[in-house]
Amino acid sequence: MEWIWFIQLAVNICLAVAVWWVHRSHQQSDEARAKATACVNVLQTRVDECEQKLRVYEARMKSQLQRLIHICERAEEVIEQTRVPNIQLAS
Repeated sequence: MEWIWFIQLAVNICLAVAVWWVHRSHQQSDEARAKATACVNVLQTRVDECEQKLRVYEARMKSQLQRLIHICERAEEVIEQTRVPNIQLAS
């Protein structure tokens, strides 16, 4: 009878270890999932910030391009107004 008690104790210990291991694995999985979710949230926030900076930069570049186009158009007008007609020298 002592052997049966010893075998039952060994089986119960094995079951307890198995339950503990499954619980620990599940808990680690939950922790890993929570960490992954937090990382995704941080990355999404950074992507949103970068997109906002990009919109500001694009608006600034568009404004500067319009100013440059206006300057070039004005320069063309000045060149046309100050152009000296070609004078053919008699040979």
